[in-house]
Amino acid sequence: MNRISVALRVLAGVIVVAGIVFLLHSFRNGTIPDPNDPNEAGIAQPEVLRNDLKGASDSLYDRVYKGEISDFQAQNYLAEYADRLLKGLIVEKVPVSKAWEYGDVFRTARRWKQAKLFYEIAVKNAKDYDRKVNDSLRLALVDCKLDDVPTAIKLVRSTFSAPPKEKAPILIGTLLEVVPAGRGKGHDVELAQLLEDAIPQAEQTMVNPNTQSGRTFLLARRHHVGNAWLTVVQMFNDAKRPDLADKAAKLAAKGAPETQSI
Repeated sequence: MNRISVALRVLAGVIVVAGIVFLLHSFRNGTIPDPNDPNEAGIAQPEVLRNDLKGASDSLYDRVYKGEISDFQAQNYLAEYADRLLKGLIVEKVPVSKAWEYGDVFRTARRWKQAKLFYEIAVKNAKDYDRKVNDSLRLALVDCKLDDVPTAIKLVRSTFSAPPKEKAPILIGTLLEVVPAGRGKGHDVELAQLLEDAIPQAEQTMVNPNTQSGRTFLLARRHHVGNAWLTVVQMFNDAKRPDLADKAAKLAAKGAPETQSI
């Protein structure tokens, strides 16, 4: 082997070691490198952004689990990484059909104002009720994060007009995302009433029991309805409205009809 070959191998080894040291240093300090630089092409693809953010989140929260950093530090590191990852994204270049995907990316990054922008585009340009319902619920969550609970309530109620086959996400989204994000912000009675009114949406939902999604919905529906009633009663009590709490408890005791099938 000549001297040039040996020198090249040594140089390659140095480069590899330097790269490993850089990666270890980056992860040790809570920062995560971005080798893909998804904005190079002019517009970052949402699947690339989602994968990069998920990888960053998994790495950081693994360190939280090991006690190396706090949850607060992990959130800050992830926010900083998301800022770098999403820098340069031009709204006008985003196809309206993919607006909801970018909304999801910003929601994952807890960039609520940007998420709101993309979800509003998605709702306005929804091609069908499936997207309209799901994106409206996501936008409602973001509005709650931005402390605009009244607008969030209106958005959720707007989904009630969806046909029975498209109502499945309404109660779950309201119970598990919108209500928790909106509680304690001065509108808990209205939120409890919203959740109470979302319960019949699950009862009116038509599903196909021969599909996996249909069977899953049927199995989970009663559980979610029960939890929704418990939450409604608790929220009314916490808001010093025992009259509404008693009324809700009596309605809950009557039980829910079986979900329709198709």
